[in-house]
Amino acid sequence: MAAAEDQRRKTGKDRLEYFWMFYKIPAILVLIGIVVVASFFHARITEKPSVMNAMLLDIHTEVSGESLEQSFIKADGINPDQNSVMISVSQLLGDGSSDYQMASLAKLYSQIGTGKLDVVSMKKNDYIKYIDVGTFMDLRKVFTEEELAAFGSLYQDESGKILGIYCESLEGMREIGGYSGGENGIIGILYNSEHVETAGQFLQYLNTTVS
Repeated sequence: MAAAEDQRRKTGKDRLEYFWMFYKIPAILVLIGIVVVASFFHARITEKPSVMNAMLLDIHTEVSGESLEQSFIKADGINPDQNSVMISVSQLLGDGSSDYQMASLAKLYSQIGTGKLDVVSMKKNDYIKYIDVGTFMDLRKVFTEEELAAFGSLYQDESGKILGIYCESLEGMREIGGYSGGENGIIGILYNSEHVETAGQFLQYLNTTVS
């Protein structure tokens, strides 16, 4: 009787403290789960489809990827409220000896393998290694002969396929720094690009003043 009377006398605060004492951890876990699920669905709902993804590897530039993204979006007439582009200028392949370089290489392999990457530029010697395993698209499938001639210096293999553009011939690449210090780079479109048209437009954008 006395215990029942004590239970009836408990205030709302007492009951809350009792609940918190015995159910604190399960309650926290439930709240965390709710937040995670809500965040996931919010990200999926608000995520804007990417219409072009580029990696400019080992370049020397003080221009940020975000600045290039905004400039290209404006130049190409892309609606930033509906679509996005991704341009990475911070990844380094180097000689693959550092953790960061290995992480950059892993990111490159992953994005190529999943078809999420459209455009890549590399130092010439690295680029040719990837050409040898069929990584890049013949640019004749993207541009007319007249459009190709406007790029200047092109990389052509023994079979006549045009598999890249020398970066030093692109005005925009020279403007942002590109491959300076006696190095030369090549840029091209991946064989499995999902956004070939926009990738081609990005190469043409790099052949203009980008600032």
